[in-house]
Amino acid sequence: MTPFVTQKDQIIAQMRAELSTTIEEDRYYREANITDCDAHLEAFLAQLEKADQAPDKQAYLAAAIQTLCEQLSTFNDPEEEEMPEFLWGFLYNGYTVELSNFIREAALAYGFEVPEPKVIAIHNCTLEVGEYNCFAVTLAAEEKDEPTFVSLEYDPHAHQFFLDKNSYGDPYPVPIYNLRINTDETQLSFEVLLEGRYQHFQLIAQYPQDKLWLKIVYNLHTQRVLLGEYKKPWSRIITLHIEEGQLKELRPIQYDESGEVIDIFQENGGFDVFPMGINENGELQGKYVIADTKIIEEKVFFADHRTEWQLYELGAISMQKGKITLTSTDKRYTRDKEGKLLIKAISPISLSYELKNSEFVLNFVQEILNKQEKSI
Repeated sequence: MTPFVTQKDQIIAQMRAELSTTIEEDRYYREANITDCDAHLEAFLAQLEKADQAPDKQAYLAAAIQTLCEQLSTFNDPEEEEMPEFLWGFLYNGYTVELSNFIREAALAYGFEVPEPKVIAIHNCTLEVGEYNCFAVTLAAEEKDEPTFVSLEYDPHAHQFFLDKNSYGDPYPVPIYNLRINTDETQLSFEVLLEGRYQHFQLIAQYPQDKLWLKIVYNLHTQRVLLGEYKKPWSRIITLHIEEGQLKELRPIQYDESGEVIDIFQENGGFDVFPMGINENGELQGKYVIADTKIIEEKVFFADHRTEWQLYELGAISMQKGKITLTSTDKRYTRDKEGKLLIKAISPISLSYELKNSEFVLNFVQEILNKQEKSI
């Protein structure tokens, strides 16, 4: 137990040191919270000492982990109305890495066995590139009864991915452990302390292009890749979405030399590629729009926003040296004066746009776009 007592004492000492150097109005915990945390960690170690006496050792250890996580996930202050960002206790607010490492290492040392993996057969992949070196990847199975996905956000300072336990709101990143990829880059696995349980995920590629996503996560997490310092004219916000190996969405926001957003309706204002459904009445309908009409076919479009309203069905897309070229099929979609959809036969057109970002990001986007298995 001695090494873990030392590790515990170091965490508690760090909490006290940071509390003492933080001015009163900026403090989100008190000495009483530290004392409680110390007691919870001591009780956890005492439980681990008795694990060999339990009839079901693995169930006993899993219960001990869950109890400690629940205790460390709130400050339990009935006298004070806490702000939302302070409702998560030490485990998810300020000491996530230190406490997660402590719980994991101690449990494994006392014989906790990593559970069988939760398998996610990849159906869709999403990349979100944002300001301040944000590089986030979401890998998801086909949605059936409930969403099954992992949302991973890269921390450029730690040079590692973290799993976002709150992907629908303000991020709560938790560390991932033992990230591995197999030799043909079709399976990626990792472990994480999440929702009071030590969990094991295995992501399995279903399409050749999925391997690129698994490889990028592994390389970024293990090789300390530098994404590059952001520059004002970069396309600082980029969304890229793939389903079943095929492009469904690509939306960059363009900026000028002063770092101001260029309106998409202006020259050099960029482009967007997006999916739309065609319903049973022959009208365009958003994929997630609640409507009485049923979508019978889904297509991917792009628009030339510099002209009157018109959509082009995407036939092909390619990228070379930061320049993206969109090529249409022989169909153009417009509306008449009453707003009724008109589909006109045209000679395919091609539009080219410049995408600016770090070499790493551009190379990845280019690799994804040029890996389309067939024309869309």
